[in-house]
Amino acid sequence: MKYMVYLLNTIKSYFYDIRYYFVEDIQMRVNASNYATYRATKLSPGYLKHGAKVEGIRYLAKKYCKGQGVDIGASNWTLPGARRVENNSEENAYTLKQDSDSLDYVFSSHLLEHLENFEVAINEWSRALKNDGVLFMYLPHPALPMWKKEYLKYHVWNPNPYFLESFFSERDDFKLEFLTYQPDGYMSFVCICRKVDKQ
Repeated sequence: MKYMVYLLNTIKSYFYDIRYYFVEDIQMRVNASNYATYRATKLSPGYLKHGAKVEGIRYLAKKYCKGQGVDIGASNWTLPGARRVENNSEENAYTLKQDSDSLDYVFSSHLLEHLENFEVAINEWSRALKNDGVLFMYLPHPALPMWKKEYLKYHVWNPNPYFLESFFSERDDFKLEFLTYQPDGYMSFVCICRKVDKQ
């Protein structure tokens, strides 16, 4: 009986392989416009090729993201407790349907790299945040080739910790509170800022 279960599971695993190939592997191959793109994607762990990056940062995010807040660009994986903001004509990363100085936090996971005018978006997030409110960003680390715009057509630029450190140090509405320089298990990094009164 035990061996029949093993045999059945083995046979089912082949059907899983077929399903994986048609559901996910073909999509990866279609998006590979050249060998470098294909190789960068193929060599990356499978769990990085899907959504739900928020799972990699959920516990740290809940330490900082308390009260009323939004998760911008969350798709199906919204930070618990946050209001989801998607990309549509009424509300998106550049235009929040939110009063000024009304949010305790703004959370975004793997979003900034999709924005051509990311500074315009950050200005809007700053407008909506209360003083002492938190801007929590989880971003793809440039150490993973698959994340780079050269290989991933949906990314328009390559954010990195040093750039964001410099960017926020020059602003008078945010104070950089926490920044990681090395990639985590999701090959991503964290940038946390707190809104301050403009000098």
